[in-house]
Amino acid sequence: MVLTEQPSENSAGGFTIVEVVVTLAVLGLLIASFFQSYMLVESQRVSVARQATANDVAYSNLRKFATLSSSSVACNASGTELVFTPETTTGASGITSQTVTAYPVGDCVTTTAPASFPAGGAKIESKVVYDKGKEVVHASIVTVAN
Repeated sequence: MVLTEQPSENSAGGFTIVEVVVTLAVLGLLIASFFQSYMLVESQRVSVARQATANDVAYSNLRKFATLSSSSVACNASGTELVFTPETTTGASGITSQTVTAYPVGDCVTTTAPASFPAGGAKIESKVVYDKGKEVVHASIVTVAN
């Protein structure tokens, strides 16, 4: 004769409280790690978008000076900051400053007052500062018109 154990009338099917708590804890850790990954990707997306905007603004400012008139800008070996109309940007772009500077290619011509840019041209440098001190710089050599 084989004796089999019959389930008691008090035992009920289901999960114990420990199993439920452990499952919820693991699920919480997974959700937290996915959320943290999402926030990291989102901050990188915003940073790349701001860099792209600053890049576009720097290039646009540089294109404003395809040629340089020697009569309108005095030559300075350490760079002459050029006057221009800055690009309009929204506050979300993070752009804090826009400058365009002209540097002589070679020595300034000092036979005239004020000193003028040499025939070799000028290096135009467009710098945009954005997002707490990050910079984008575009530069080009342009001809100098007399």
